[in-house]
Amino acid sequence: MSDWMKRIINFLIRRRMFGIGIFLILTLILGYQVINVTLNADFSTYLQQDDPVVQMFNLIGEEYASKSMALVLVEADDVFTAQTLKLVRDLTDAYEALDGIAYVTSLTNVLDFKKTEMGLEVGRLIRKRVVPEDREVLRRLREYVLSKEMYVKDLVSKDGKSTVIVTRLAHGVDEYEVTNKIKKVTETVAPNFEQISYGGMPFLMHSMTLIILENIKYLNPLMLILMIGVLFVGFRKAAGVFLPLLVVGFSIIWTVGLMALLNVPFTMLTGIMPVILIAMGSADGIHVMRRYYEKRKCGEAPNNAIKESFSELGMPIFITTVSSMVGFVSLLFTDFSVIKQFGLITALGIFIAMVVTFLLIPILLSFSGSKELKPQKSESINGPLFMEHLANLVFNHKLKVLFLSGLIGISAGVIIPKIKKDVDWSLCLKKGSKAHYAEMHLRREFGGTLPIQTLVKGDLKDPSTLKAMRYLERYLETVASVGQTQSIASVVSEMNAVMNDRYVVPEARDAVANLWFLIEGEEIVEQLVKADSSEGLIQAKLSTWDTGIMTEAVDKIDQFINALPEKIMVININDASPEIRSALLNIRSKRLTDNLLRDIRAKKIRVDREKLNAIVESAVFDGSLKDDVHIIVQRKVLDYLLGEDVEIEFIPQASATTIADAVTEEVKRNPDVQLSKILAIAKSNIQQALMEDLNQLAQSLAAGVKEVIGESRAAFAFEKIKEILPPGSARIQDLFRNLKGDLWEINEGFIALGADEYKGLPAIPDRLISKEIPISFENTGLAAVLKQMEEKLIPSQIMSLLIALVLIAIIIGFIFRSATIGWISIVPISLTILVNFAVMGYFKIGLDSFTTMVASVAIGLGIDTDIHFISCFKREFSKIGDELKALKKTLSTTGVAILINTLTVGIGFAVLLLSGGQHVRRFGGLVALTVFLSAIFSFTVLPATLLLVKPKFLKRR
Repeated sequence: MSDWMKRIINFLIRRRMFGIGIFLILTLILGYQVINVTLNADFSTYLQQDDPVVQMFNLIGEEYASKSMALVLVEADDVFTAQTLKLVRDLTDAYEALDGIAYVTSLTNVLDFKKTEMGLEVGRLIRKRVVPEDREVLRRLREYVLSKEMYVKDLVSKDGKSTVIVTRLAHGVDEYEVTNKIKKVTETVAPNFEQISYGGMPFLMHSMTLIILENIKYLNPLMLILMIGVLFVGFRKAAGVFLPLLVVGFSIIWTVGLMALLNVPFTMLTGIMPVILIAMGSADGIHVMRRYYEKRKCGEAPNNAIKESFSELGMPIFITTVSSMVGFVSLLFTDFSVIKQFGLITALGIFIAMVVTFLLIPILLSFSGSKELKPQKSESINGPLFMEHLANLVFNHKLKVLFLSGLIGISAGVIIPKIKKDVDWSLCLKKGSKAHYAEMHLRREFGGTLPIQTLVKGDLKDPSTLKAMRYLERYLETVASVGQTQSIASVVSEMNAVMNDRYVVPEARDAVANLWFLIEGEEIVEQLVKADSSEGLIQAKLSTWDTGIMTEAVDKIDQFINALPEKIMVININDASPEIRSALLNIRSKRLTDNLLRDIRAKKIRVDREKLNAIVESAVFDGSLKDDVHIIVQRKVLDYLLGEDVEIEFIPQASATTIADAVTEEVKRNPDVQLSKILAIAKSNIQQALMEDLNQLAQSLAAGVKEVIGESRAAFAFEKIKEILPPGSARIQDLFRNLKGDLWEINEGFIALGADEYKGLPAIPDRLISKEIPISFENTGLAAVLKQMEEKLIPSQIMSLLIALVLIAIIIGFIFRSATIGWISIVPISLTILVNFAVMGYFKIGLDSFTTMVASVAIGLGIDTDIHFISCFKREFSKIGDELKALKKTLSTTGVAILINTLTVGIGFAVLLLSGGQHVRRFGGLVALTVFLSAIFSFTVLPATLLLVKPKFLKRR
């Protein structure tokens, strides 16, 4: 290689002005493109787009505008003041006018359900967005809102001191641009209101992107200043300082320009590429400059020194570049597009840095003076004295060095399993920053910002489907850190609670249809149900971004969903035989106990399951009634017969009283009074009435009696349950409402069964099967995506790491024509990686997308020093023929260059400790540590291994 390298360098020196011109033209072209590079803060695009989980996540996001929810947090001493509510209203109006936002929900435009004389009224919490001024009206509004579970922790905190405006970003928009618009319009609407902050994944990514931009703007220049200081101390010559930095500067400009041309955006990972190029791009230049000055001290003329330096270092530079590129290209084996992009772009940057080193440095060095220096003996050692002592130490204690390194490796292996596999994504935010405060506040007061979503497919207007959705919702509320569930089933239940005082999905399809009709076309329906009602979402929130808790929650939900039936059989209980009826009621009893327990546990209350089960069994099988039920039945029948809605007009008072008494007596004999009995009573007491009218009257009376009996049964069981609940339970929001709604199921004449439940029953006649309903559940949403990402991250990174090490060993072995040298070359870097992971385990630093890549960066940085060391040691040994002298010469020449590079790179990465994002700080600190460790092991473990193993070049003498 040396001959053709000299010819290339000689050509560049002779055509140096032409070369500078080409260089400047390329730099201007690519530099102009730098302004066109884009930012990508859309987390969903960081994932492998052909992954089924990601595809489902994107599909749901497109259908329901649920992929990205940006939250605006507004705080005040009391949000229920005219001033604060007007601010919320104005912000809501402003956000709705922004392009890229699909839906906006706040206290000033949210739906509200009220019972009126005309029935159920569906309107807005604040009508026509006219904020009341009267303090008493505002006080009542506050009291009303804080009493409703559908608002508390969803739109307002329990103490009424903070509220959120939920903005749902449209599918496919530039999320960074939209979040910027939200911030700008907020500053316009509320320029002097400081208690506004932002949360949710779009703003989390927005904050991370700003941190990256700040790093580029502030920390990169600081890194360069520190590098200048280190290089000046190391070389004490201007060229030794600025030529390596020029290589870095041109490399970054070319790489970023190519990113723009290739349409590769800056992301949370590619944003740190310039930092890595500053570190790695300068390494080859430092080695060249060190060798050049050594040649000049030996009396070489400048141009000859240039040729000789590149002749000796050309191959090592090429090998280190290829090896470093392999380290980053190996990231292609991961499943995440953002990591793949980072690996490819960084590898490209490293290659460009090599090209610039080969082309720019010889051209610029050729302009230096030609004064000859006094020659020195080639074997003389002009390095620092401590390097000579280090050489003696390693040479005389080879076994001890390797034994100690073995102990370090074993100790690291023991500690590594302690590494935290769970990481909190809030580490991306600077502690004490407004973004970090908002995230913590939203977790504490609003149940978090990480959405959990379950896609339900089936007939969503069928009561059985809706009840199955409520069944899953109850379970979700019991999963640790999961809460704030919502679906069309809970919306229908809420409407039924307002209308009929029963928080439960109505049993009859027409009753569901009547409620659904009132909210048809509302935004909440569009967000929860597909247009044809064939599928919908159950939404919930996870109160943390901790990947360990998140993974556990998603696993539990998946396990529960996998056990749910794919088909529901709706069975008529009332017409069943005693044997079948008993079996069906057993299923109802168990299911009802489970539902009650989940509602109770969701409120963090413990209750004796056996006692609860006994109450439920009694309610289901015996149907005990409250003592005043007969009085209520009599009053209800009488009021109806004498009321305005009765089907037969002018029923005499005496006849009405007789009918009421007779119906009450029938109820005493059998609470489940038959329609035929009531019809007979009506016919015998009402003369000259049409049969059609009598039938309608009997049906109305039967329905009214059934409702009274049902309420009495549920109320009797509820009173018994209250007795086993701990004191103070009545003060827990909506607990009693939910329990009463659950208990209403004991009155229903039909039961929905899954396939497994159905198989375990006695043979059921077809006449009892009302219908069969297909239904399916699939856990999706950001939590499921993140969980899969975390599970794949570590195995894929380990695979990338192993592939990189093996390929590097093979490449180096091939170039040096020695498999032994290939494997020896990766010993120091392998030990460095082990110690890095051990440090992470000891200090409980979690594995995330940043810390897992430290190993890849360490390979790129560490293999550079190993190759330069081996190349120099081999070269010096071939000249001197003495192992100790060759080692001393290597440490005193290349060793010094390695030391300068280590200090330059290590201090450069240590600058990242000043970054705003905690994840970037950890990344910078760990990389700085690996740089110093890599140099130490290259100075000690590498020569000790070479001297002990003795590859072929050491045996030839």
